[in-house]
Amino acid sequence: MKATIVVAHPDTGVAAALVKGTEVPGWADKLVHPDDIEGGEPAPKEPSGEPPRAGGGSGLDVWKAHAESLGLVVPDDAKRDDVIALVDQHNSSN
Repeated sequence: MKATIVVAHPDTGVAAALVKGTEVPGWADKLVHPDDIEGGEPAPKEPSGEPPRAGGGSGLDVWKAHAESLGLVVPDDAKRDDVIALVDQHNSSN
């Protein structure tokens, strides 16, 4: 990010600060104008369509949304690593 901006998370509506000098999380790609990003365009998505496993855009909410987009049921008390394991298990069985 070239500057710190605040956007509403599309899943929760909660305000989230995207801090100068950090990468744009995947869920925010469409909320940030290319002029606000170092290099002028959002970072490409992972080829598999999965969220990153570390760094920006790798949080529980992002992984939970990804798992649910695959048709998986995520327990309410699941941690991020639990969700990643669930997705990995799903991917290895398909």
